[in-house]
Amino acid sequence: MTRICPLSLLGERVPFNISINSLKIIVMSKFKKGDLVVLKSGSPEMTVVGVFEKNSTVYAESTAYEAYTQKFGECIAIYSCNWFEGNKKHEAVFPEESLETSEE
Repeated sequence: MTRICPLSLLGERVPFNISINSLKIIVMSKFKKGDLVVLKSGSPEMTVVGVFEKNSTVYAESTAYEAYTQKFGECIAIYSCNWFEGNKKHEAVFPEESLETSEE
């Protein structure tokens, strides 16, 4: 189907082709490595050290995502996070929906 692109240079209308079957929805992860986050339910401040997404092109990342979602269900992305209690380092994996940006 040919449509007219409303966004064009110099105000000219430019035709372009679009197919509903060829559209892909790309969901970007909310956080990146190094971001400081907390659990929405409350937690110590944590550092994101790994991001695992469903459509990752890195085999290890997509495998980690698949293993997590098979056990806990679908989510946008999962994040490996580190935090310290005193001198003791902790690490755990959380779904994106449970995290928010730290305000500290």
